[in-house]
Amino acid sequence: ELLVSLPHKQDELIPILTYAQTALRDLCLLKQSEDAELCFYSDREAAVEKAYSIGLTSIMALYDKVEKTKDTLLRNANIKLTLVNLIASIVS
Repeated sequence: ELLVSLPHKQDELIPILTYAQTALRDLCLLKQSEDAELCFYSDREAAVEKAYSIGLTSIMALYDKVEKTKDTLLRNANIKLTLVNLIASIVS
C-alpha cells in the first residue's frame, strides 16, 4: 500500500525522501536536546515523543538507507525496485 501511494517519478520522489531525511534530522537533534530547532516538525511535543520512542542508532540507520536510496535513484535505477528495497530494509 505504501509503495502504491508514493510517486513513481524520480523528480517527485527525491524531494519526499529529502523531507524524510529532514524529519530524521529533527529526531536526531531532539535526542541530544529537547530545545533543538526543528525544520520538519511543527508539533514539538509529538516530535519529542517520536524521538524517544526510537533509538538513535535506528534513526541514523534509516537516514543512511534513505540517502542510499536517493543516490540509487539519481543513478537512474528502477524506481519501483529501489523503493521495494528501501521498504524491505526498513521492515526487516
